Amino acid sequence: MRHRFLYPMVAVAMSLALVVGCQSAPAAQPAAKAAEPTKASAAVPAKAAEPTAAPAAAPAKAAEPTKPAEKAAAPKVSTGPVDAATYPDKPFALDNSGNAGGGLDLFNRTVEEALRKENLFKGTMTVTSYGGGGGNTGMSFLNEQKGSGYIMMSNTNRVYLNPMMGTTKLTLDDFVPVARLMTDYMIVAVRKDSPFKTGKDLMDALVKDPRAVTLGVGSAPPSNDHLNLIYAAKAAGVNVSRLNIVTFSAGGDLNAQLLGGHVGAGSTTVAESLPQYKSGDIRFLAISAPERSKFVPDVPTWKELGYQAEVKHWRAFWGPKDMPEVARKYWIDTFTKMVKTDTWKQLLERNGWEYEFAAGDDLAKAMKEEAKLAEDVLGPLGILPPKK
Repeated sequence: MRHRFLYPMVAVAMSLALVVGCQSAPAAQPAAKAAEPTKASAAVPAKAAEPTAAPAAAPAKAAEPTKPAEKAAAPKVSTGPVDAATYPDKPFALDNSGNAGGGLDLFNRTVEEALRKENLFKGTMTVTSYGGGGGNTGMSFLNEQKGSGYIMMSNTNRVYLNPMMGTTKLTLDDFVPVARLMTDYMIVAVRKDSPFKTGKDLMDALVKDPRAVTLGVGSAPPSNDHLNLIYAAKAAGVNVSRLNIVTFSAGGDLNAQLLGGHVGAGSTTVAESLPQYKSGDIRFLAISAPERSKFVPDVPTWKELGYQAEVKHWRAFWGPKDMPEVARKYWIDTFTKMVKTDTWKQLLERNGWEYEFAAGDDLAKAMKEEAKLAEDVLGPLGILPPKK
């Protein structure tokens, strides 16, 4: 699971229907008409479907606008000078910018598990979640810890997407890149009885009518869920500004809506939808990886289907601005050792994650490249607010 907080898109200058909430829609209902719960349809209906009783899965309640997140109560973060001979000699805060029990929280606790099992860290370590504002609450808290060598915060690509969207003034330059330790990949899923047998079938339908299929995502925009759809659709020649994308509060909610026939296709991660895939309730049409995944080897990549679209759903750690070099080097060296261990490889397998490692300057470079790609694609579509 990922962030479960929604917040309205800022200054959306295009007609892309990123409907924040969970109003149900039939699998292939034109977005121009108000959608009502319907039975799952194997083909795009010619007219609005009549309401039916007891749909397979009741649509979730419409999400209310998220109120500004209150500052989370937190353990005091250690400060003071850092001595290379004794570091880390104080309690360490391995925090995350997601919700307790969510994907980032699981990531942090898995990292702590690996560190303990391999005796790479023997001191006191706390894991605190700062969910809210799509990651902005955690970013703000980390920003308050300038100069500390005793805290890191995990995040996703919201570390550059949020400032791009104008929801925070904090940017990549306000944090110290430490290490990216894994990635998951995005897939597009449909029900087992969907008329779409391949990713190309779906893209061909969207080329003819971008609003022919209601597309579901499980994270507030813009997210990797959205980018997976937008990058592939743009590569296919779809008028992306007219896509009908409905946003639900999390991957689990999206899966329920997909199984209930209220969306025609959904974009989420492999890990979040693997149980439904293995049970045969849903099918994966494509994966956003550079090559096929060992977890779903029969699922083709977008590239195989002829679309240049690659999206990584990674997790990484950042330190606060002015993090002491002794601390930064310690953690880069420690993580470099950790990712080579059998323990870490087993934990990746257990969670359905893929190996992905970049540290220090390499991570900083990768972030700049990803941010530029996102800006180049989202900017012309009118998704990003005007630059001041």
